[in-house]
Amino acid sequence: MFEKFVYIELDNKYLFLSKLKSKKTKFILSSNKKIPLNETDFKEGILYNPSKIYLHIKEFIQKNKLKKARSIVTVSGVYNKNKLKQKLASLQIALCLSKTGLKIKHISEKSKDTENMIPPHFFYKKHFKDQLNFFKPFTPSKTSSPHKWLSYSSALILITAITSFTFYLDQKTKLEELNKTTQETCLENKTLENKLRLLHSFKQNIEKSNKNLAKLTQIKKLANNPTQKLVSLSESVPQDSWINNLSIDNHTKKIEITGTAQNEQTISGFTTKLAELTKSKELKIAQIKKLKRNKENTERLYQFKLLGQL
Repeated sequence: MFEKFVYIELDNKYLFLSKLKSKKTKFILSSNKKIPLNETDFKEGILYNPSKIYLHIKEFIQKNKLKKARSIVTVSGVYNKNKLKQKLASLQIALCLSKTGLKIKHISEKSKDTENMIPPHFFYKKHFKDQLNFFKPFTPSKTSSPHKWLSYSSALILITAITSFTFYLDQKTKLEELNKTTQETCLENKTLENKLRLLHSFKQNIEKSNKNLAKLTQIKKLANNPTQKLVSLSESVPQDSWINNLSIDNHTKKIEITGTAQNEQTISGFTTKLAELTKSKELKIAQIKKLKRNKENTERLYQFKLLGQL
């Protein structure tokens, strides 16, 4: 039965998974899958979201039937750490992979020359033998005591757990501070929204007052300008009507208009329009008299009188 291999590449930007086919001197990559990562998932050799990594690897293993396969792992950011941190990072990755059922064969540093490059189609087996295997300290030698190796591994696991818990507490504190800042920002935003509403209301009131002031100014100008009143009066006279007489009392401001029109509807419309132009609330029809036809004028005419107060 052929031995199964899985290639796993952990980069700061992605997780690369591939099924390896073992040839004489090469590993051929197939069934490749690339998953985007960010700094909250993995950074410089440290798993910050091991559950996400675990689920992707587990899904890949189940899909390609690679249960209990041997894994070859390359990781970025482990080599520059001190020996203890190298071991802790390697152990964290190994624990995550072992949970998926994989057997760890090799964990090495990803070469800087291959960063931001697409993984090749094959690897020479010698390539991994020449690289430092960070998982070697966790592999007991044939001459070593299994009890010492077990104690050593247990101690590393304990240190890893303590480190993870410390990191969790630090992240929890930062999250609480962020939540507090967010709440304060929301409160400030609500205060600003209330102020904006008040300003908008004040602006509307000012605009409304300005419009009313403009209307009052126009009315005042019209009331103090007889010439303008006469112009407005002449413009409002219908084509089938004539003004015979216009009188205004300077003391009482009473206005009297007499004229002639061809029908009563014209008189009524003229009265309404004239009242709007002169701003006279009391302008009304005082009299409408039907005139007799004569030889020169065959159309029916109506004589009218309008009375009002300016």
